[in-house]
Amino acid sequence: MKVDDYLKTAVTALLSNKMRSFLAILGIVIGITAVIVMLSLGQGVQRLILSEIESLGSNTVFILPGGPKQEQGPPKFSLEMLELKTLKYEDALALERSGPYIMRSAPAVGSTASLTFQNKKRSVELDGVPADYVEISGDKILEGRFFNEEEEKSLTKVAVIGTTVREKIFGESDAVGQTIKINKIPFQVIGVVEIGGGMPFADPNDAVLTPFLVAQKEILGIDHVNTIIIKSETVETLDLAIDEAKKILRQRHNIINPKDDDFSILDPKTMAASFSFISTILTIFLSSIAAISLIVGGIGIMNIMLVSVAERMREIGLRRAVGATRKDILFQFLFESIVLTVLGGIIGIILGLSLSFLSGIIIAKFLKVNWIFTIPILAIALGFFVSGFIGLVFGLYPARRASNLSPIEALKYE
Repeated sequence: MKVDDYLKTAVTALLSNKMRSFLAILGIVIGITAVIVMLSLGQGVQRLILSEIESLGSNTVFILPGGPKQEQGPPKFSLEMLELKTLKYEDALALERSGPYIMRSAPAVGSTASLTFQNKKRSVELDGVPADYVEISGDKILEGRFFNEEEEKSLTKVAVIGTTVREKIFGESDAVGQTIKINKIPFQVIGVVEIGGGMPFADPNDAVLTPFLVAQKEILGIDHVNTIIIKSETVETLDLAIDEAKKILRQRHNIINPKDDDFSILDPKTMAASFSFISTILTIFLSSIAAISLIVGGIGIMNIMLVSVAERMREIGLRRAVGATRKDILFQFLFESIVLTVLGGIIGIILGLSLSFLSGIIIAKFLKVNWIFTIPILAIALGFFVSGFIGLVFGLYPARRASNLSPIEALKYE
């Protein structure tokens, strides 16, 4: 028999019992679908994280309080940062006045705050930043203006709101010129800003920016800073700027051994490498769990094929009696198994890509992120290969069992 004859015979046999064939490939479909969805979402998360990090600026780094001696590691932007007081406003000023590699230095404090306007109330991210913050961050002023150095020094209570706050609080009405209350303290809105960057799956524009000294002294009542942003002249001088910042801070804090640093420096390259590694490990782990269903599906294929062999004993005997060789019987049942698993693989790939695309739309809509749908080519290739391999492996035993039957025994089987 030729290959096309084996295929025709296999397809005819499978179509004769459609429900059994469908149930046989269900495990393969679920496994391939799960693997593709996991890999697609994993690649999407990785791209999202890298794009957010890149938007922060390739020549910008963040200095955070807390060094290697803190067991919890570098702190996150949260209320927990208020407990770490190792960075001061004077540190930022010293970095600003340092050598040739640090172009700008900006201290910042942050916390969550309650914003109220008339009968509307919202919990937002409060960021106290210097007057030149927009020049460092590259954020875009959409309405009004940003506050200046005079307003910062005089502790003028003015605020610039993110686009999400503007939409949720003011809607279609004018925001600039309105008076809002931040933790019950009145502030005048002087501008609306589109804030880039931020952590993935968190809306950076759900925030209010106020002059640094106002947030530090009037709202939070602290004498330290949560982060210092430094910017080098070029990307090429970023490492030199980082070394310069470390040297200055160690001198100011009387640190001799770098292991005793009471500050941490996060640069784009380090953050990107860390997030990529974590994302890759997580994707592999989740895909491995999903792949277990492929093994279960393969076992299901083998069981179905064994049942099929038992039901078709007389057919096997008749084929052997009219001249079919053991090889013909072997390949007949082996092709049935392979066709089943490859068909399951194709359905799984189509379903996996469809669910991945739909998941991307849902994530982008509800989490308001710039989600990039990715097609995991490797997963698709593996889907075809693995499904065929499973059909070959798990179909071999039933096929060999069928081929080893003698014609007389098969014809006598009831």
